[in-house]
Amino acid sequence: MALGDFFGSQGFDHTTVKPASANSVLPAGDYLLFSKKAVTKPTKRLDGHYLEIEFDVVGGKHNGRKLWSRMNIDNRNETAVSIAKAELSSLCEAAGVRPLIDEGQLIGVSIIGHVKIDKQGNNVIRSYSKPSAAGSNAAQPAAPPQVPLTQRPVQPAQQAQAYTPQQQVPIQSPNLNAPVARPWERPAFNDDVPF
Repeated sequence: MALGDFFGSQGFDHTTVKPASANSVLPAGDYLLFSKKAVTKPTKRLDGHYLEIEFDVVGGKHNGRKLWSRMNIDNRNETAVSIAKAELSSLCEAAGVRPLIDEGQLIGVSIIGHVKIDKQGNNVIRSYSKPSAAGSNAAQPAAPPQVPLTQRPVQPAQQAQAYTPQQQVPIQSPNLNAPVARPWERPAFNDDVPF
């Protein structure tokens, strides 16, 4: 199969698609974050669980960038669990969540994330504070409204858009007259063959 089978006879025109960009590490600092997802997942070794929270940076030159926090809430390593509980306590305090019963309570909240760079050169969020707290390195834009998911209206821009290809590739019909291989069938027995 060739690329032309996917992109048609004109081929792929790279000028019609925005190129992917490499996401570099954010500089250490305080960022206004909006939580988009929160889910508990099993660890790679299946011997524990971690809470993964996805955040969007709101405002500033890094607006829209994503950050993740992974907290080992169930692990054989008690130090990892105590670190995760301290981070989760900081997050719940900043988000005004008490008691935390379900991951859904952490979705749709705006907080300040204190971002650092770890030894491997990755961003980590080690603590959180309320958006009104002093210390953010950028002017804080208005936080997104915190409306329960059941009450959120669907905006026209968020509605699913129908896929409309730029150029349709013709579909080739299979040759219905071609012989079909049936390896499970044996040829008829022929008595005229001498042995």
